[in-house]
Amino acid sequence: MNEKNIDDLVYNKNIKYFFCNGNESIRGGVIRSIFLSEKFKDVRFNERMCFSEDLLFHLECLNKSEKRVLLHKPFYYNVNNYDKPHAFAIKYYNRENFLGVRKILLESQSDMLIANLGIDVFEAIKFGDLIFYINSIIVNEKKYVKKIKEFLSDPFWRQAYNRKNYKLYCKHINYNSGKSYRIQAFLIVHKMYRLYSLAMKVYERKFK
Repeated sequence: MNEKNIDDLVYNKNIKYFFCNGNESIRGGVIRSIFLSEKFKDVRFNERMCFSEDLLFHLECLNKSEKRVLLHKPFYYNVNNYDKPHAFAIKYYNRENFLGVRKILLESQSDMLIANLGIDVFEAIKFGDLIFYINSIIVNEKKYVKKIKEFLSDPFWRQAYNRKNYKLYCKHINYNSGKSYRIQAFLIVHKMYRLYSLAMKVYERKFK
């Protein structure tokens, strides 16, 4: 193994990279990782989560680990066929507890994330999940305004839905800092749901 391809990830300094700058392949997908079975034998997937169970698994392992390394050289390729807009949201939306998954993750890991990232980055992550969910509702529901109101009746998400967190999201979540993500977040935080829905329909025509 070429040592030039290995970075020693010191946990307290690099978890921000893991969440804010890292490629999606770093955040999720336990098939991309190798774990010492003796160390992590008690870590289990959360059966209430229809997605992001791999991310939660990773976070729990990170929290228990003393040392970790990142290999920059790929040894295999895993292809997810999400080549159309909103393919993931459409595929998973009707699965059990879809709208509750990220709340489970953030609540269970909040102390660890805040301790290592700070409250501002934690709120930015939470706002990013809020945007993902509202987008999923608009894509999948005909009466999306009513469904969004129902979703925001949960104080956990209602507290995250504000312009301060929108600014934190734009500042800290760098992997989502592209123009399209910023426009998406801007329209949603200003409750321009119908305009957002129309923009998505125009955008989706490119893939038909």
